[in-house]
Amino acid sequence: MKIISILLVMTLIISGCQYFDRLTTREKAGAGIGALGGGLLGLIANDGNPWKGVLLGSVGGALIGGIIGNIIDYASKESSHRSAPVKYYRTTKDGLNEEVYASPSEKKGNYKEVNVKYYRNGKLTGEEVKKEYE
Repeated sequence: MKIISILLVMTLIISGCQYFDRLTTREKAGAGIGALGGGLLGLIANDGNPWKGVLLGSVGGALIGGIIGNIIDYASKESSHRSAPVKYYRTTKDGLNEEVYASPSEKKGNYKEVNVKYYRNGKLTGEEVKKEYE
């Protein structure tokens, strides 16, 4: 029952933010997943005061997840506008190397398709085709 209550509170906090309406779908998904994951990790890690752990974990997870979602969206848009491939990469605190590689196709009507690939430590972990409208 405690976990269900915590998840409901986190959902209300996230859905109530006015700023949330200005975020892209990828940023919203990243923030939501990060908040849930961070909240659960905070609950597990902080035995003395689980509410504090959930709150700090949720906020931290939402920020990190939103930033990652923003980088993915930005790579796709930048690749489309430049008409050239774009690559972003970072090394996490845990030493993981993450890369986002976006490559545009030719213009199709009023949009371009951009192939976005996600790598972790050199291994392809995901791929999608996004439509970037002009």
